[in-house]
Amino acid sequence: LGWNQNFTAENDTEPNNSQFEATAINFNQDYEGRLSYYGSGSDSEDYYSFTLSQNDDIEFQLNAYEGLSSTALLTVFDATNNNQVFQLNHDGTNSSRTSNIINLISGSYYFTITGTGQTGSYSFKVTPQSTLELNNFVDVITSIYPNPATNEIKISINNHYHDIIASIVDITGKSVNTFDINSNETQINISSLEKGLYFMVLKTNNSTITKRFIKQ
Repeated sequence: LGWNQNFTAENDTEPNNSQFEATAINFNQDYEGRLSYYGSGSDSEDYYSFTLSQNDDIEFQLNAYEGLSSTALLTVFDATNNNQVFQLNHDGTNSSRTSNIINLISGSYYFTITGTGQTGSYSFKVTPQSTLELNNFVDVITSIYPNPATNEIKISINNHYHDIIASIVDITGKSVNTFDINSNETQINISSLEKGLYFMVLKTNNSTITKRFIKQ
């Protein structure tokens, strides 16, 4: 995306206004959203999440437009203890502001995108350095359903990829179940899980994709 203060992105999927409503992202993929600041009850911050299955160097890229061009902040938190681990400030002088490479340990993270009393559009991308040469694994996942779920979930894929390893990870980054996927549709029993937010982490070769689901 070129820098254009009149650029207007389609709004991000709502609601994603708290840690527990955070949108789980895929690595090395562009995302767009908008913030609206009109006083109380407004959409003044958006939440996103991701899980690292191993320690990695992470690159964050942030674009901001309109009122956000000089005020947008991308702030990363450790989901285990809610400690801030990194912040990227868009300075309004370029189309994007790329961070230095930040090393993060394996675990679950969430980040917010905020503006200081401003309305505008933004876009971002999160890229682990170990996955710069990803294949099209992102396109493999058709759906994880039902979501929310009570007793079981199904993972449906639109192509048959061999040697997919799937892990269910809780919000603290702890893996609670690991299994292989060897067919186009796999059924997983989650009845023993505590209620709450979980991440499905799927890996094949050097590619990783993370999906969020809720156990009711």
